[in-house]
Amino acid sequence: MTLVGFLDRLEAAALVERIPDPADRRAKLIRLTPNAASIVRRIRAIGKQVREDAERGVDPVAIESMRVALLKIQDNILATEGSVA
Repeated sequence: MTLVGFLDRLEAAALVERIPDPADRRAKLIRLTPNAASIVRRIRAIGKQVREDAERGVDPVAIESMRVALLKIQDNILATEGSVA
């Protein structure tokens, strides 16, 4: 399914709305509606539980070191994307 298809379904369910982009007349911005608040809360709670389960028994210092290392790897990849021909 395309992104537009997902947005169409979310809009039909009154969870998002498309609004004009004040900076670009051709573009639309996507905004959550108040109806989406309870779903967003559920998604955040599930995400929090998944992270807690995944990190159980792992030293928080090791988790932070891994996070920093992965961010550096991401930066390195993004920096070389344009230079690879």
